[in-house]
This record gives sequence, C-alpha cells and structure tokens, in this order.
Amino acid sequence: MNFTWWVNRKDPDNQNLFAGGFLGLDNIGVFDRSAKLPEGGTMHQSDGTSWMCFYSLTMFAIAIELAGGVNGSPVIEAYEDMASKFFEHFVQIVDAMNVHGGTGLWDEEDGFYYDQVKCGKTDEITILKSRSLVGVMPLIAVSVLEVERIENLPGFKKRLDWFLKYKPSLRQHMTHRKSTKHDSSEAYLLAIPSEDRLRRMLAYILDENEFLSEYGLRSLSYHHHCMVVYHFHLIEIFSLNVWQVLVILLLNSLIFHFR
Repeated sequence: MNFTWWVNRKDPDNQNLFAGGFLGLDNIGVFDRSAKLPEGGTMHQSDGTSWMCFYSLTMFAIAIELAGGVNGSPVIEAYEDMASKFFEHFVQIVDAMNVHGGTGLWDEEDGFYYDQVKCGKTDEITILKSRSLVGVMPLIAVSVLEVERIENLPGFKKRLDWFLKYKPSLRQHMTHRKSTKHDSSEAYLLAIPSEDRLRRMLAYILDENEFLSEYGLRSLSYHHHCMVVYHFHLIEIFSLNVWQVLVILLLNSLIFHFR
C-alpha cells in the first residue's frame, strides 16, 4: 500500500521521475521541497527517484526470498508475480534516471546526477548543478541477483528473459558476472549507474576538494564552499546514517565489479 501510494502520488508526469515526499533529506536540496516551487512547475528529484528505486529493489528481494524454490521447497507463484512487478518498477525507474529525455538526470559533462526543474508553462528543463548527497543517492539502489536463484523460479526467469530480449536497453543497467575457475557463482548486479558512471561518481566522492574530508564525507561538495551554510542537527545525524548505508552498498558494487 505504501509503495503504491508513492508511485501514484509522487510521480506527477508518469515518467518514473519522482517529485515530492519527505525523505529526511529535504533541506539538502536547493528548494524547500515541502512547499511548491516559486514559479510553479515540477522538480524531478535525483534522491527521491533513487529512494523509490531502492524501495523497489528491497521489495523485489523480499518477494524473491518468499517465492521459495530453494532446496526442493515449492515455488509460490504469487510471490513470483510480485517479484516480477517490483523488478519492472526497478527497470522503469533506472531507465528514466539514465535515459529519459536523452540522459535522464545524469549530466554527461560533469559525470554526476542532478535534480531538474521542469517549468510548468513551457516544459523547459533546468538542471540544478549543485553537487550534494542528492546526486550521490543513486548509489543506494544496488542488489546482486544470483543466476542460480533465477533458475529456481521459472515464472520470474521467463519474465526476465523477455525483458532481456525485447528491452535491450536493460542490459546497460545489469552487469553480468560470469563464473570463473576461482568463483563458480554467476550473477547480475542491479544498479542505477553503470560501471563507467560509478567510477566517475567515485572521482567526486574520493576527492578532498569535493566530498571527502578528514572527518568523513560531506553532504555538500567543497566545490560550493563559498555558499552560506546552515546547520540543522537532525539533518546532520540523518546524513551520517545515510552515508553509512551508502558506504555499505557501495562496497557491494565494488566487490561485484572487482571479483
């Protein structure tokens, strides 16, 4: 119910780019997202969209676990169908973030994800080029899908095979790791950024003139150090927790790519 509410209420243009909803990150953005934009229009949120992608993957993982088919246990088709549903949501959101309108919310010149404002009268798109936690949040949506697990769920496998055949763009968002003599497991990495885009984002995250500091990782890049800074104790605490989650999930991506 909660997932459906977010999908139906916070995707105003029906493009799988989300605008609105309280994430606890609202004061990191350029605008107060609890209020309407000054001149109207819609803001396509990098962090809000990433959160929904993460939400989809989490529900997908739960459905896969509940679907059974392990160690001779029966496959529960209802959960297979739910896994397919959340997988489709993941695919659509990732496609929107990376491809919609040409490059989605990704800025190829900078190598970073940014919020965008769509003018209500002209539909003109303005990119909000402030490097902050907002643009790092796409790293939160990542999951490893073992091929062996897929083989045990024929209904879901059929749906996945259909996507791979008729939606070739999906392959851009799924990194396939084949088995080797050192590692017999075969798997897919489901994530928003490709390996190339991940590397470009890491260049900012690990740069002391950007996000990296002697005290940890900044929520706003040092690139904007001349801006006025306001301190909100609650947001600082939340940001720390988000960075902890991001680091853990980022390690999953790095381990997958370098295995």
